[in-house]
Amino acid sequence: MQLNNISKAKFLERKNRFVGTWLLDWKKIQFHIWDTGRLQELLFPNNEILIQKMPVDWRKYPFRLISAKGLQWNFILLNSLIHSALIREYLQKQNISYKPEVKVGDSKIDFYIENQWFVEIKGCSLIKNINWEFIGMFPDAPTTRGQKHLQELIKLVKQGKQAQFWFLLTNNVNKFKPNTETDPVFSKLFYEFLHCGWKVKFLYARLEFQGNKINLEILDKEVDIAD
Repeated sequence: MQLNNISKAKFLERKNRFVGTWLLDWKKIQFHIWDTGRLQELLFPNNEILIQKMPVDWRKYPFRLISAKGLQWNFILLNSLIHSALIREYLQKQNISYKPEVKVGDSKIDFYIENQWFVEIKGCSLIKNINWEFIGMFPDAPTTRGQKHLQELIKLVKQGKQAQFWFLLTNNVNKFKPNTETDPVFSKLFYEFLHCGWKVKFLYARLEFQGNKINLEILDKEVDIAD
């Protein structure tokens, strides 16, 4: 996937969950943030970000946040709308049939794949350096929605159906653990899902920035799950 009309900028402040500001010609310009996580380790004053200029009639703001420089000094993807488009592109390239946004109980699960697997996908942008090892962690903020999705998948498994939980990693890490400190309920449900014997799959969203373009590619990733 290629994104055009990209500019490098310095982050100024986050006005609210959905709006941030950057400086252009000494003027504060607002942009849309399509990620509801806290992102405190990524969105701080003067950190480098990548902004995309959008069509004039595109929603309320003419710019949207695509990426920020992370702990490993690489630009990482911060846009859940693009996450979904990337996953669809990944499935299509592998000739995998799917149905998006499938109603299950009181929730919608991201994909029903090959008329067999219910698959929920979460983007993982948080990493921590623990004993000189970079570890991916999710969530970076309490997620009642994520809890509900796991509960639905566990119910499906107990009904004899097949389910998977996928993480789209935006950092190139080799180990993952749920963020128990931030959301102990999600962590407990995650391990319960694992103990049901069903698969957790990891994908890595590799981002390359050159000129005024971004190239994005999803790669399968082998990741160990920490206890």
